[in-house]
Amino acid sequence: MQDFTPMTAVAVALGDRLKQTCRDRNMDVNNSASRYVAERCLAHFQVGFGPTPIMVKGGLLYPQHMRPTENGDIAVVRHYSEQEMQRGMQRIGAILRKEGIELSKIGFDEIDRGHLDPVTRIKLEAMCGTIQGNTHLDLSVAQGPFAFPQGVVRQRLPSVISNQPGIVAYCQPLEAAAAEKWLAVFQQSATDCRVKNQADLLSFAAMEIDKDRVAREIIRVCKHRDIPLSVCAPSPTALSRSSMELREQSWNALCAERGFEMTVAQAWIEINVAWTETHRALTRAVIAEVRSPGYRAPLLDRIAARQPLSPPSRRPAP
Repeated sequence: MQDFTPMTAVAVALGDRLKQTCRDRNMDVNNSASRYVAERCLAHFQVGFGPTPIMVKGGLLYPQHMRPTENGDIAVVRHYSEQEMQRGMQRIGAILRKEGIELSKIGFDEIDRGHLDPVTRIKLEAMCGTIQGNTHLDLSVAQGPFAFPQGVVRQRLPSVISNQPGIVAYCQPLEAAAAEKWLAVFQQSATDCRVKNQADLLSFAAMEIDKDRVAREIIRVCKHRDIPLSVCAPSPTALSRSSMELREQSWNALCAERGFEMTVAQAWIEINVAWTETHRALTRAVIAEVRSPGYRAPLLDRIAARQPLSPPSRRPAP
C-alpha cells in the first residue's frame, strides 16, 4: 500500500482561498502557490535558523499580480552548512504543516552567479494546500564593508493571498535593486535571452525612483563585487537596438505573462532614456566621491599612476 499524507481541513481551506485569489486577480495558481510557500518559509526563517538578520530581495518585494515570481531571494550574513539547513527547514516544515503546507522534499545546490557573494539554493517540493507549490530559496552570503545598501528598513511585504497580512522583514531598497539589475544587464551574455531585468528597470523608471541614489548604489555594488565602472558606458552594447531585437521573442512572452503591452522597439527607447538619466547621475556621483576629503584611489589605480606613460628609450650598449 502506498503511503500518503492525509489532506487536512486547513490545507483544503488554504487551497480554496488561493484559487479564489488567483481567479479574482487573473494570476497563475501554480506560480502563486510556489510564491506563497516561499513567503511562509521566510516568515518562519528565524525559527529554523536562529535570530539572524536577513534582507529580502527580488520578486517578493512586489505584488504577485504586478510582478509574478515563484521563489524567494534573501541576503544572509553567514554561511550555513547543509546539516544546518536540513535541520532548519525541518523545523520550519513542522510549523508550515499546521498552516496547510507540506514540504515533501528538501534539496540544496551551490549557485555560481559570477560575483563574490556565494549563493546557496534550498530546493523545496511542496503542497500549498491542495496545489503543487514547488519553489526555492536563494541565500546569498553578504559580507564586507560594501555588502549591504544604505537605508535598509523593515517593512511589510505584499502577500499573495487577499486579506492576509504579508511578512515583515528588512527589505532591499528599490534603488539598490535597480543598481544590481543595471549591472546584470550590462554583463549579460549575448546568448542569454532573458529580459526580466530589462522589464524591471522600466518599472523602476515608471516609479521615478531616486536616480542619484541608484548611482551611489551602482558604485557600492561595483566595489563589493570588484566590477570595473567601465562596464557602465554611456552607450553600452547591451542596450543597443540589435541586442534588444535578439530578445524580441522573450520580450513578447514576458509582456503576455505580466499583462502589459509594449513593443521591443518601445522598450529599447525607454530603457535607453532611463540609462541616459542614470548615467548622468552616476557621473555626478563619481565626481563627488573623487572630490570628497577622505577619498583615496584604489591600490591598482595608484600603482598605474606611478608608471611611466611610455617605455624609456634604450641606449645602445657602448
